[in-house]
Amino acid sequence: MLEYAGLQSLVVRIQAQYVNNDTGSPLYNNIRAGDWLMDYIINRLEGLPELEACLSYIRTLFGRIRLLPRSLKPKFVCELIVTIYDKAVERILGLMTGVGQT
Repeated sequence: MLEYAGLQSLVVRIQAQYVNNDTGSPLYNNIRAGDWLMDYIINRLEGLPELEACLSYIRTLFGRIRLLPRSLKPKFVCELIVTIYDKAVERILGLMTGVGQT
């Protein structure tokens, strides 16, 4: 289903679901069925000291999402994933602005 293990692959799927208003997609159904995606994202970030602050924040937000009814989880999980992705891209681009300058 997902082409890559990173956030980009998820974001592409999520954006397609938004455009098509597809709340019955396999991704949404899997999120409703369990917390695997949140666990997967947390596990991918563990062991990266430079991302510890980000991981702590994501754990907190996912912890709150875990308490929601299953029917609401896809919306909030997907919103958070897109936000994480957007912030990561923003940070990367910000770091690149100084490349080549002396």
